[in-house]
Amino acid sequence: MTRVSNQRLKPKLQNQMFFLFWKFLADLKSPKELEFFTARLFSSSEKVMIAKRFMIALLLEQGLSFRRICQVLKVSPNTVSSVVHSSHRRSQTEKRLFSTFLKINLVSKILASV
Repeated sequence: MTRVSNQRLKPKLQNQMFFLFWKFLADLKSPKELEFFTARLFSSSEKVMIAKRFMIALLLEQGLSFRRICQVLKVSPNTVSSVVHSSHRRSQTEKRLFSTFLKINLVSKILASV
């Protein structure tokens, strides 16, 4: 399990830090560049955690049940619940991005392979 320091950053610094991080990621030109960057920045468990949470959101968007998501991704119901809880606060932009991504149909291909 990934751990975060209990010492809180000042909100202004945290916002600036996140802005720079998101900007850097957005400026990457290809999935290969992102893979190269994250290979050195994140531990393997952090990458798995992020990818699983992303997939949970996509699978929920496709209407899969909690049970099926837990089986496929080997996650606990609590993990799925936390993603569900955060999805209730999803903006219209996020919903549009997920919808656009799901149209590519890669998620269905992944599910078909398990």
